[in-house]
Amino acid sequence: MKRIISLALVVALLLCLFSGCGSTPETLKVMSFNIQTEQGADLPFSQRTVMFTDILKQYQPDSIGMQEVTPRWLTRLGEVFGENYAGVSAPTETSDNDACSIFYRTDKFDLVDQGVLWLSDTPDVAGSKFPESNYVRICTWARLKNKNTGNEYVHFNTHLDHNGHNTGDEAMQLRTAQGKVILEFAQSLGDIPLVFTGDLNQGHTDDNDEPRELYKYLTGLAGYVSESGIEVKGAFADARLEAPDTVSPEEWASMGKYHTEGERYDPARKPLDFIFYTAADFDALVYRNINYRVDDYWYMSDHLPQYCELTFK
Repeated sequence: MKRIISLALVVALLLCLFSGCGSTPETLKVMSFNIQTEQGADLPFSQRTVMFTDILKQYQPDSIGMQEVTPRWLTRLGEVFGENYAGVSAPTETSDNDACSIFYRTDKFDLVDQGVLWLSDTPDVAGSKFPESNYVRICTWARLKNKNTGNEYVHFNTHLDHNGHNTGDEAMQLRTAQGKVILEFAQSLGDIPLVFTGDLNQGHTDDNDEPRELYKYLTGLAGYVSESGIEVKGAFADARLEAPDTVSPEEWASMGKYHTEGERYDPARKPLDFIFYTAADFDALVYRNINYRVDDYWYMSDHLPQYCELTFK
């Protein structure tokens, strides 16, 4: 009887070992940051670099999606990240100098695959865009594999169009069309964990607090049929809303000017920057708007960095 019990215990321990019983869930730290072109901010470029270096040291993201990464920023960021991170970017000459770069930790991850989508009717054609778009808009993606656990995920990063010669409903329709390009490609990848960072240039809800069409598609509140006849329905969750440790609605605004005392102070404005993840693959733990200033210095960008912590299911 003792031998039977001992044998059963050994079998149970082996099953527990190979199934990860009692192990700590793998945590993934993700950031999104529209760093703003070097021409736009009030601070000297050198000081902005120092501030970003401080943020990087404090949060140590596993992967970070960045927007408005101009050639000069690419050079400077290469110096900041050093050998600790590697980057994936689109050619700036075919993306209006807005590289939408993804940087990832080289000590933890191997780059399995990478690519760029040009947000247009021809996403494989470099430099293409929808006729209504102000600029060439892109989505960069990187498939990353943890060196120790073998877990893989794909990080998408984008910067959708802003109001220019398209405004109101026309602008919303354009950004929805750009988002569909990303959604359809993401769905084509099959069953793999996804994170999606970006400056969507619009809030998640309209003036009546109803979810906008693009947000519905991303989060699976609604679906649609693509032009090729494929049913498309997003499976993303919004880390800002789902993380139990998150910011209050009064801190959702993701542009710095709405957090600065004065005429423009309005932290309850809707966010433009988001971190999404596939709910079937991750749980969200923490979400932060990084409201970072040094003394009386203006923010290093017109946007605030976004940060979240996820765990693999």
